[in-house]
Amino acid sequence: MKKNLLKLIFVLSCVVFISTQASSQSYTAGENYIHIGVGFPSFISTGLSAGINGGTESKMPPISAVFEHAINSQFSVGGMIGYTSYKYTHSYTGYGTYNYYTGLYSGGGTYENTYKWSYIIIAARGSYHFAIASMPKFDTYVGAALGYEIASSSFTSSDPNYNLYGGGSIASGSAMFFAGHIGTNYYFSNKFGAFAELGYGLALINIGVNFKL
Repeated sequence: MKKNLLKLIFVLSCVVFISTQASSQSYTAGENYIHIGVGFPSFISTGLSAGINGGTESKMPPISAVFEHAINSQFSVGGMIGYTSYKYTHSYTGYGTYNYYTGLYSGGGTYENTYKWSYIIIAARGSYHFAIASMPKFDTYVGAALGYEIASSSFTSSDPNYNLYGGGSIASGSAMFFAGHIGTNYYFSNKFGAFAELGYGLALINIGVNFKL
């Protein structure tokens, strides 16, 4: 899926690039930009929930913040951070507390097992900005990001016997990732606007607000 998405971004970039004639009128060299957005659909929660039957799910949609500095009239560089989480809770009837001396259980009831996953992305990114002549209020761009994704997971249970088969942190780890993106900013005023972006990361599509500093 990642390879197909990168191919799509490349094709769209070529189409937009051919239709442009000059650097964006809504993008100015020397200025700083902040993007705050939310993404959908989440690659993470979609993959985790694919094989789950029963129980309840709780998802925090991917949120992200991007800072970029316009180093000249066409290129910007900066960094980004993103976060998403997913929780799955499963209820079941348990035997209660096990007595090692009698070999019997007591106090059985309904218990809950809760699994949590969280993902953080930290990356450097750069973008090339260009204008569509017929839409001067739009700042269209294409670029790439390189960084780390940090994943962690945990397990908790209301069952008093959960220590018999584990509890607490399950696993954590990090890995490098490379992502491409294409998007556009639309400015309602000189300092405030909205953006939409297509790319690979925590989510396929990101939308939100942006600010010129």
